[in-house]
Amino acid sequence: MRDGEIKVIKEVLEAHWAQWWLYLARYAETDGFEYDADRSHAWHYRDWVIKALNDDLPFDVFVQHQIAGDLMGDEVATSFLFTCPDMPDLNNQNERRHILLNDITTTVGSVCLGLTVGCAQCHDHPYDPVSQADFYRLRAFFDNTIITKNGKQIGPSVRVFTEGVPASTVFVRGDFKRPGPQIEPAFPRILGLSEAKPDRIALAKHLTSKDNALFLRAMANRIWQQHFGKPLAAIPGDLGQQGEAPTNPELLDWLAAELPR
Repeated sequence: MRDGEIKVIKEVLEAHWAQWWLYLARYAETDGFEYDADRSHAWHYRDWVIKALNDDLPFDVFVQHQIAGDLMGDEVATSFLFTCPDMPDLNNQNERRHILLNDITTTVGSVCLGLTVGCAQCHDHPYDPVSQADFYRLRAFFDNTIITKNGKQIGPSVRVFTEGVPASTVFVRGDFKRPGPQIEPAFPRILGLSEAKPDRIALAKHLTSKDNALFLRAMANRIWQQHFGKPLAAIPGDLGQQGEAPTNPELLDWLAAELPR
């Protein structure tokens, strides 16, 4: 086999292991919706994921950089937050921003906690202990102005966060036209944590902590699925009351406890 053929096979295998995370990140190289414009720089994030996994970047650090990499000197990794479908041409940019931020919050909750926190954007979650206030407290970590730095594109996306924007608000029934009371960034109460004015780095570290059983169970279940083709708990994005119980709960708990080590 020629060196060039070996190189192609190696690249295919490396990309294959990254596919599951790119799927969770809702990675795409176009915006979606009717105009579906190309995202010519999207590949930077794809290649970052491939390289990080193949370099055995510690998994907690890998996830932390997805959430707060721009504050940790790693802007490309934070494209995880922005790879959702987008409508740049939407007439009402406040609505566009609202949709983007709700998607980001929902994705972080589903991927990192295995919970459907997005169900709480209009009302308290009907089944799991996540209130509407919890949803907007979590969203407030990301509720910064979405801009370009000095009008120039940064990394793979023109959508980047800046710090220092005033507190978010709760939106009545999830309607962007009905802002309610202001709310500060805070960890969802289900995490059992409190910290005075935490920032996005603190959020990233708390989410991936060895003491966060929700994160450990969600990730152990997803990694098991990638190795064996079937997760222990059938709905990886919903380990809450409405999700299906794991087929072997003792094994999932053991794997979760072993994951940090």
